[in-house]
Amino acid sequence: MIEEKLLSLSRRLARGKGIATEQKSTRLAQRNDKVQQGILSDLKDIGKSGSLETIVAAEKSIVKFDLKEYANSKNMMSSLTTAQKELEAIETNIGLVGDPKRYKEINMSHVQPKVRDSSDLPLDSARIAFRSHAARLINYDKTKSDDLEKAIIQARQQNIRTGEKLYIGWQEETLGRGHKEPTKTQPKVYTEAQYQKFAEQFLAQAKAQGMSERNIAAIRDGIQKGIAERTKPAEAEKRPAPKKSKAPAEPDIER
Repeated sequence: MIEEKLLSLSRRLARGKGIATEQKSTRLAQRNDKVQQGILSDLKDIGKSGSLETIVAAEKSIVKFDLKEYANSKNMMSSLTTAQKELEAIETNIGLVGDPKRYKEINMSHVQPKVRDSSDLPLDSARIAFRSHAARLINYDKTKSDDLEKAIIQARQQNIRTGEKLYIGWQEETLGRGHKEPTKTQPKVYTEAQYQKFAEQFLAQAKAQGMSERNIAAIRDGIQKGIAERTKPAEAEKRPAPKKSKAPAEPDIER
């Protein structure tokens, strides 16, 4: 009985393959191949565009379409829903990484070595999402599909890798990495009056943002001590060095 079932299974698999091969020769299958070829061409062109936003938007549109039209199991729905959220996280971070002031806060929140890459750039939610979705597409490539479907999946993989490289470039530009170091110059020396002006501007801003008078007073004391330490060497250089007095000559003693 078991041997008969195994033989029947083998025959049905071979028959299914034969039917699938016959279907490829039909007009409908040829039309479908033409559409798939067009999708592959579009994906390759988008990958070459150099536009990070377009690459992410294209992948997101595919995921949303698959979720709506092809998700027929809980696992597939869960995977595609997660993929959509990850791509939305990338879109959000694209808006942040272009703003040095806002992205500096993200950079400072990723201080542990495990959340920084080998170039000391933060592995933020976008970087993690790129890696997660790339792994997901590799798993898709392992499923049973024809050569054209695999080519489309591989093009999507390449686009995600390209997108991550573009994003890393944005990180480097925003954080000042990957560029020639500026020529070293002597630090600018400010006068005590200038330091006082800077301090008052800072304290006025802190007060406008709602900081308590007690905290402002404590900060003011600390600033004053810092100003005193910073300006001390400069003032010491301005003071003329005290003249050395000659030691009195020793009297001659007759021996």
